[in-house]
Amino acid sequence: MKSWTAVIPVKRLGDAKTRLGGAEDPQRPELALAFALDVIDACRESISVHHVIVVTDDPEVITHASGVSICPEPVGGGLNAAIRHGAAVVQGPVTALAGDLPCLTPGALDFVLALASERDRSLLSDTQGSGTAMLFARDARELDPHFGVGSRAAHVAGGYVDLALDVPSETRSLLAGARRDVDTPADLWDARRIGVGAHTTEVLGRQP
Repeated sequence: MKSWTAVIPVKRLGDAKTRLGGAEDPQRPELALAFALDVIDACRESISVHHVIVVTDDPEVITHASGVSICPEPVGGGLNAAIRHGAAVVQGPVTALAGDLPCLTPGALDFVLALASERDRSLLSDTQGSGTAMLFARDARELDPHFGVGSRAAHVAGGYVDLALDVPSETRSLLAGARRDVDTPADLWDARRIGVGAHTTEVLGRQP
């Protein structure tokens, strides 16, 4: 059932993924865009998501993100303000997703959203276990994002349940791709091992 709204904040590509390549590396903004588009596609193709809101001011993202609503970033607000701004118009269940999850598939997202539907507020921690890949609230008015350093601990302190730990160990492997955020070359290597989406595959295929 398509009951969820997905909110995806995407910062300006020139400022994104600074640990992934040098300031003059042309592939760094290309990869940042590809990651975001793969996340957007997973949300659009999910059987659980009925609306996708992308919060961004980047013209490349706006040009390439099809089938979504574009919400301008609030001035000087940062990541969490962008998520709150995008979620402010939502009624019902909402999920906020990081824009750097190139391994995310529609099936994995549907699996996670089914788990999240059983909790009022929950999160999916990232691969490292200290950050947050996704945040969920069955009532959008209850969404209280604290993305950033140590975000998992901040969210758990606020009453969110970590779905990565709330499932049997044999099921956790299904969440590997959904949790794999990419900030560094080592992260990207691991993402390629798991399997990345079409947009990221295309950019990586142009590597020398």
